[in-house]
Amino acid sequence: VHAMRLGAVGGVNGGGVLFPAVYAARIAAFVAGNMELVERTDRFVQRFSKQIFPTSTGRMAVIESLKQGLATMGLCQPWVL
Repeated sequence: VHAMRLGAVGGVNGGGVLFPAVYAARIAAFVAGNMELVERTDRFVQRFSKQIFPTSTGRMAVIESLKQGLATMGLCQPWVL
């Protein structure tokens, strides 16, 4: 959201692979000026990111987490080469 407020028109949103509707709704709400929905979807994204991506070492395991999520959805295998 902060980047959109600064004029960004795109980004690399790993979580959008797992929850495309949430990310699309957030962008559409921002464009429409619906800041209540922007904030609500952003809270979901922030909460989701804090729960799924960090590891016990504090390192962000984005690729591993996305692969596991996609595997859970039946779209791929869970391992990362």
